[in-house]
Amino acid sequence: MNDRPPIFVDTGPWIGLMDPRDQWRNDAEREMATLNQQGRILVTTNWVLAEAYTGLVDRISRAAIARLRAMVYESSLIKVVRIDEFIEIAAWRKFLRYDDKDVSMTDCTSFAVMEQFGLNMAFTFDEHFRQVGFLALPQIDQE
Repeated sequence: MNDRPPIFVDTGPWIGLMDPRDQWRNDAEREMATLNQQGRILVTTNWVLAEAYTGLVDRISRAAIARLRAMVYESSLIKVVRIDEFIEIAAWRKFLRYDDKDVSMTDCTSFAVMEQFGLNMAFTFDEHFRQVGFLALPQIDQE
């Protein structure tokens, strides 16, 4: 049994995995392959997925977006957390508190879910996760 902690997956990696022209494509594929090889449980949210689907609308076909959805929901290694009223309220408080950062409401729901599930690592290309104190994969040179 794998005793490594689960990893939260943000919007960017889902987009990178699906869009061959995405700037993060190679990093997304490489990191996902490593996480899969390790048998890591991945956690994401319905809001993150909705953001990814929306971000992909003008990039790839709806059939490809549907394949992403099927891949996520059919995997035994991916847990999709639904944003409920409790998480939304916690996220709203974070959104107001982080007024010095350009974080989105979806980011704040992700932070709330990570805290609720005791996750400290995110697979993301979004610097906001690091800015609020989470660890992030992949390790990318930030100039």
